[in-house]
Amino acid sequence: MKAMRPLLISFFFLSASFSAHADVLLLVHGFMGSPASWQNSAVLPQLAAAGWQPAAIISATGEQKLTPKVGKNPLYLAALPDEAPLEIQVEAMVSILRHLQMQYPDESISIVGHSLGGLVARLALLRTGGSGVSQLITIASPHLGTPRAWQGLELADDSGVSGIFKDFLGGSDYDRLQSATPLLLELTPLAPGHPLFATGQQTHPDIRYVSIIHTGGDNIVPPASQDMNQLPALRGKSERYIIAAPHELFPGDAAVLIPLLKSARQ
Repeated sequence: MKAMRPLLISFFFLSASFSAHADVLLLVHGFMGSPASWQNSAVLPQLAAAGWQPAAIISATGEQKLTPKVGKNPLYLAALPDEAPLEIQVEAMVSILRHLQMQYPDESISIVGHSLGGLVARLALLRTGGSGVSQLITIASPHLGTPRAWQGLELADDSGVSGIFKDFLGGSDYDRLQSATPLLLELTPLAPGHPLFATGQQTHPDIRYVSIIHTGGDNIVPPASQDMNQLPALRGKSERYIIAAPHELFPGDAAVLIPLLKSARQ
């Protein structure tokens, strides 16, 4: 996990040059990520320059404020227990959403989730009914799971041949992968009987859905899994934007996000 220090640098020098149309923006990081992932990828500085003011890092237990006074279009960064099982992450996300809904009862919330963060956000909306949320934008998210979860489970296995990979992964990364074993099991490809299979058929909140799909360089999550239209409940309901990019957050994501967020209330 990257240090949080880069996230705190230069926020007070980022200009909110015009009034954006989205009220509240919540960014959700992915697996083995952190709120700093948005800064390190250059997505956050572009959003800040376009009018969204970084307000706080927010978790299930509270806020770490980034500015003493929040402007018209505050931007929050969710901090999730990203290696925990989905149930724990979804509960944390529900707490974050309820906190924001209480703080901004008359304003809409736009959620942008990268990778696992997009999946967690969608599952949390199933719990809350989407109250106060106007749109969910997911970036390279494994809505149908990913075969790479099987590979992660094999690498985390201490027994047999797979145990030799411990030396290559390094102690801390290997330990983190092992601690995430229950989560990796939940991220295997969806099929009947899979714990998440039924969630794709549940009625979803009536909000705007957008799938930003990374192709060409994403070897973590297959493009079809990133497309919320592949879920029976959302078939034909999600807008699709395709970017030739790796799985990681990409500066080009901001070029897609900014017009989407500006148009949220037009």
